[in-house]
Amino acid sequence: MQNKVLVILIVILLIIIGIVAVQNSKMDDTSDDEMTGEEMQADDAMMEGDDSQASADSTGVVAGVNINTSLAGVWKSTALPRYILELSADGVAREYYAKTLTNTGSWTASDESLNVVFTGRNYSYKLITVNRDSFVVEYIATGERLQFTQANY
Repeated sequence: MQNKVLVILIVILLIIIGIVAVQNSKMDDTSDDEMTGEEMQADDAMMEGDDSQASADSTGVVAGVNINTSLAGVWKSTALPRYILELSADGVAREYYAKTLTNTGSWTASDESLNVVFTGRNYSYKLITVNRDSFVVEYIATGERLQFTQANY
């Protein structure tokens, strides 16, 4: 019974996060050939080793950032702040809701995707943007966007 409730809560969470993320997303209308002043500063910062301002490449994933290193950490949902996702450097994933551990599993990432497994179920996400302080993913099953910021947990 608890597993069913947990699955329902996770699905509701993903829907809420996706709706909010879609509402907050903005279209980038700059062409691929032109760099804005902000993109040039981010490019310079990336060349100097500061990935906090690295800019996204054409696929949306931040160039010059080690994905596994960048995603390892504790993350808070922007749509549901009581939801915390911890991605440990050793591949362990933990979910917390209201400071209570609700799930433990595993995670892997590549330059384009994040896969999280909880209770034998695989959740696949497309990486949209990743940097030191936040990341945005798209849940492949529904197309919903989820945004997370670094959490002090």
